[in-house]
Amino acid sequence: MGLVISLATLGMALWEGIQALVIHTGLARGNAKEHQTEAQKDLMLSGLAFMGAIASFLRSAVSVITRPIVTALRGYEEQNKDRFITGNNVIDRLASL
Repeated sequence: MGLVISLATLGMALWEGIQALVIHTGLARGNAKEHQTEAQKDLMLSGLAFMGAIASFLRSAVSVITRPIVTALRGYEEQNKDRFITGNNVIDRLASL
């Protein structure tokens, strides 16, 4: 999602930059400074979204690498508590209705 936002805002920044350039060269009328400011804002947002996408990717990569290692080291140890408790509690009573 972050990469999609990054690409979309990069496209918006390019569009605003092109408009500012066209105004600056005299091919169109308008306020070039306004378009330059919008292009800067969009470019900063694009960079921020891209950094967020990279952070999310790195977090997922670390998880993909470390989870099998932790499972290999500790996954077959004896457990000191039950995973599924079937006792006389409220949830079991409601499930039996």
